[in-house]
Amino acid sequence: MPGSFLSAAEGQVVVDPILSTWTTDNRSEVLLEPDIAYAGETDTFLYVYEEQFAVGDADIFFRETNINGVIDSSSYASLSSLNSIDPEVGYQDGDGVALIVYTVEDNAGNSAVRGRIRDVVTNGYTSPELII
Repeated sequence: MPGSFLSAAEGQVVVDPILSTWTTDNRSEVLLEPDIAYAGETDTFLYVYEEQFAVGDADIFFRETNINGVIDSSSYASLSSLNSIDPEVGYQDGDGVALIVYTVEDNAGNSAVRGRIRDVVTNGYTSPELII
């Protein structure tokens, strides 16, 4: 942080340090709309994003890493010929589950919000795709 900023600052200045960095995914596919959640029970980070397969055909990919960026598990939350976009992930502390939510568009232009529940302890989905 430049000294000129600090000398002009009023009040307390808090700087969060970067403790480490890592690449979450280095595959060659086009990855869009990332979202992340932290799972305190397993001390892991949960990532979701669109993987652009073709024009009008994106899928939702899920990845879990430990606090050092080492991949614990990964899978598709939505893998089909339909266009799955705009993923979000949230974690329910105490239950060990994450909810992955996304929009699915069909070829006629209709869309619906869908989701999957993932158990981050067993690394499996606890439900088929849900219509939300």
